[in-house]
Amino acid sequence: MAWLFSLYTLIKKYNGLKFLFIITIVTYNLIYIIWRIKYTIPTNTRVGMILGIILIISELIGFFQSAIYIILFYKPYKLEERKMSDLNKLPTIDILIMTFNEPAFILQKTIAGALNIQYPSNLYNIYVCDDGNRDEIKKLANFFNVNYISRDNNDFAKAGNINNALSNHCKGELFSVLDADMIPKPNYLQKMVGYFKNNDVGFVQ
Repeated sequence: MAWLFSLYTLIKKYNGLKFLFIITIVTYNLIYIIWRIKYTIPTNTRVGMILGIILIISELIGFFQSAIYIILFYKPYKLEERKMSDLNKLPTIDILIMTFNEPAFILQKTIAGALNIQYPSNLYNIYVCDDGNRDEIKKLANFFNVNYISRDNNDFAKAGNINNALSNHCKGELFSVLDADMIPKPNYLQKMVGYFKNNDVGFVQ
């Protein structure tokens, strides 16, 4: 434990020690698994032995999962910055604000933030997707002159709300989903849209 704690503390100053820290964790886990297999399976009864083997198999699965996770995320990933100017043509975008029972004053801030986005106004539309089907929210959307969408049921909750908007109302080339309390920064589309220059990209968060 002292060795692990020392490595963990030193990693903050010397990033190169991260690999040694990972090797130590994997080695300790491997020693534990070997000890479990060799010394802890009950052999006095068949039922006990079967249950013991099942438990060790589940631990082995957990060990391999954690080892794979550590290997995959060992090296820090640096996201390559993409700018909106990288695109030859700006896409049309539908901004979906999802709501069910959130108060109007919360939605008011989110809608105002969406209207303040730095993106050509003729290329994006805002939709308030109200799964609560409330007159108050409809009036709020009308006040801000944005689209209001509701439906007769709440099937599949938020996913159903999104699918209803996409299937019956939206026509944009891209769409962005905001929760009721997600007040977007003015430049958020400028920071995200550029990643769609790569045709293999289907989702940016």
